[in-house]
Amino acid sequence: MSFLKHTGLAVAVVIAVAGPQCFAREPMAGGDFFPPQEMITEILNNHPMVLEAGANMQAADADARRLRAGEHEFVLEGGYVRRDVSPGPVYNEWNAGVSRAIRLPGKASADRKIGTLGKEVAELARDDARHQTALMFKDQWLAWLEAAALLHINEAEADTYRKEVQSVQRRIDLKAAAQLDLEQAKAALAQAESSVIESRRAFDEAALTLQHTFAELVLPRAAPVLPDPVAMPGNGEEWRMRVIEHSHEIELAQKSAERAMSSAKRASMDRFADPTIGFRAFQERGGEDTGIGVTVSIPIGITRRQAISDTMRAEAVAASVREQAMRREIALVADRDVNDAMATYDTWKQASAAREASGQVVGRMRRAVALGDRDYAELLFILRQSFEVDRSEEKARAASHRALLQLEIDAHEIWGLHHHED
Repeated sequence: MSFLKHTGLAVAVVIAVAGPQCFAREPMAGGDFFPPQEMITEILNNHPMVLEAGANMQAADADARRLRAGEHEFVLEGGYVRRDVSPGPVYNEWNAGVSRAIRLPGKASADRKIGTLGKEVAELARDDARHQTALMFKDQWLAWLEAAALLHINEAEADTYRKEVQSVQRRIDLKAAAQLDLEQAKAALAQAESSVIESRRAFDEAALTLQHTFAELVLPRAAPVLPDPVAMPGNGEEWRMRVIEHSHEIELAQKSAERAMSSAKRASMDRFADPTIGFRAFQERGGEDTGIGVTVSIPIGITRRQAISDTMRAEAVAASVREQAMRREIALVADRDVNDAMATYDTWKQASAAREASGQVVGRMRRAVALGDRDYAELLFILRQSFEVDRSEEKARAASHRALLQLEIDAHEIWGLHHHED
């Protein structure tokens, strides 16, 4: 399968050519029903959600530099006065000074720690954005493949009834079938053609959703066929631990809580305000009086600073509670992923067995109708049942793939999610 680079015309071309005639029903080589790893990496990295998170990383880096530098800056001040002492002389007087607040011991290192944690939080948020984008891509891609498979089944059903109408018409011409049989076949055909229209709409919508969500992706001309699902490899408990240990959400909540606690400690330090130290020089009475000196000032607004400290500490407690809640949530996700991977595979196996048995029933029913042992209406009923079983099997097949991929993505076992590739 070849994947082409995105162009403005590509979407229209894909929608135009990706009709029912282009759905080859053979599995792809190696059972690979997703685009190449390189393309998946590209579309994940270029999704707006990931790009936004990348911009937030740059902002966090800049904020870390701000925190390292500190909030205090040098302040220059000065003044000039022309003093006229009547009836005495006129004096030129001036004063100048420079001052700067100094962070008390421990505050600078606390600021650096907060900045470092902020960068780590932003990086984890970017990785989590890639994770969420991967889940979105998985869901939309499989929705497209499932819609293609259901469209193929519905077209096959309509084609079957179309042949039945022709066959019954020939038998009517030979006085070997009743007009009622033809009307039943036509009714079945009309219903099947209606289903084809609806499934084609669902297929086109799934294709458009993919194209608009992932602009770098152009769909192949023929939709890949979903191969038979495979059972979840390994032990369920091992998979559960992988999901929990590799969770960006837990690590993100943990680092956010650490940053909130560091910010609370830093706010507590600010209850003791930083002193401002300055140097001042002046000249008065035209130079008769001159001087230099050192100035020191310390803010004493205790109530406001205490309130800020209390606010930050409460926010740190809230962040710690969010971390605990996230750990519980991811544990639930891990259990659900493992259970879904096992249950959907078992469901597909049963649906596959039912599909095989259904095909055998249709063959026996055709022979019975040909021998006159069964009514034609019974054959149409069995055919409808058989195609419904086919649809159920395709849905179970997609659900099994979807569940196993969910588990693999949440465990960061595929698509480079265990590390970020810049």
